Amino acid sequence: MLKATFKTIGALAIGMAMIANAANLIETENLVENGLFLDDNGSYAGNISTEPTGWQFAAGTQTQFIDTTTLANHPFDKEGRYFYGGRSAFNSITQSFDLTSLSEYNESFFRSGAVTIKLDVWMWSGATDDARARVYQKDAAGNYIGDVVNTGFTQINDPYRYTASGMLHEDAVSLHIFLDSDRDYGTANNGYVFDPTMTLLIEDNEANRNLLNIDTSLSLQEAQNVAQAQFTNVPLVGAFGALMVFAGATMRRKK
Repeated sequence: MLKATFKTIGALAIGMAMIANAANLIETENLVENGLFLDDNGSYAGNISTEPTGWQFAAGTQTQFIDTTTLANHPFDKEGRYFYGGRSAFNSITQSFDLTSLSEYNESFFRSGAVTIKLDVWMWSGATDDARARVYQKDAAGNYIGDVVNTGFTQINDPYRYTASGMLHEDAVSLHIFLDSDRDYGTANNGYVFDPTMTLLIEDNEANRNLLNIDTSLSLQEAQNVAQAQFTNVPLVGAFGALMVFAGATMRRKK
C-alpha cells in the first residue's frame, strides 16, 4: 500500500533538501506513507485507536493517535495525529517499503553502495517514558541485513526533530520502519511520535562522483544534472536546495 509518487513536470522546480551541512547529488522523496496518521477521508479531526492507512500494530494494545491541535504551541509546520503508546508497557507500529515493487525500479541506484537511508521524526515523552524510531533492511530471502537506522530512545519532554541515518545495503530489497513507545513506570505509556519521513540519498563527494562516473571538476549543479540523467526513474530531490523533477521522471508502485 505504500506510495511514492509525484506529479510529472517539464521544468526544474526549486525546493529544499539538505542533510546536516552536506549537499546531496540525489535524494528521493519521502517514502513513508501517511506519517500524519490521517484517516481514510484525509482528516485528523478527533482521536482514533485503529490502524491508520499504511500502518500495522506490531506490539502492545490500546494504542492511540491524537489530534495535534490538542497540543498548545507545538512546533510542527503541519497538523495531523501523533502516535501515543496508550496503556501497554511497550507499543510499536510498523510499515514496509518494497524497493523492487516500484514500477521503474532502478537497480543501479539502489545497489550503488553509496546510498544513505535518512530518517527524520518528531519525538517527545512524558515522565521518564521513551519514544524511538527504527528502520531495518531485508534481502530477497527475508533476512535482516546491513545497518539499522535507529534514533535511540528519547526522554525529552518537548517535541524535537530527530535525524538518524545508515547505509543502504547493496542486497536490500525492502525497508521496514518501526515507531516505538516504551513505558518506564506508571499506567500510561507516554512516548509520542509524529510525522516520520524516510528518504534515500547520495551525498556529493569525490568518492561518490567517481562511483557514478561524474567529473569531479563539475560544479554541484552540473554534477546534479548528470546524476539526474542517470537516475530518471527515481523521484529525486536535488541538493543545494533544488527539487529536480523532469518530464517522465515518476516513481510509483505497481498495481
